[in-house]
Amino acid sequence: MPFLVLSSLAVAQVNQIQVRVIDSQGGAIPQATIRIRCGGGAETALTANSLGEAAIGCRPPAKLVISAPGFAPLRTTVTNWSEGQTQTVTLSPAMVRDSVDVVVSDNATVPVVTGDTLAIDATGARTVFDAVERPS
Repeated sequence: MPFLVLSSLAVAQVNQIQVRVIDSQGGAIPQATIRIRCGGGAETALTANSLGEAAIGCRPPAKLVISAPGFAPLRTTVTNWSEGQTQTVTLSPAMVRDSVDVVVSDNATVPVVTGDTLAIDATGARTVFDAVERPS
């Protein structure tokens, strides 16, 4: 019988894991998706509230995948936490594609698109270089 008592004590305790998702400036990321797998069990998806927070009862270890629009997904594992302790996770901005593909055919009209560095106003341009001008 002592063996049964010892084996039941060896089972990891279920504790509430609290996750707070923030950006690099410390601002909350509301509606972030937190996928969590507790103690090797099934995966559960949570949605952070307006403060970027979510919580669930979980046995260690907790494998987390956190994602939000405009941010790179983050994978992490939390092996130990105390009831009421918040795990703060910082997401980094997603990589932004910094190139634009422009296809111009003879007598084509390309609408004006303004941005920080380029303005395109092409009507009948023969090449992409003819279509791109620096803003004045």
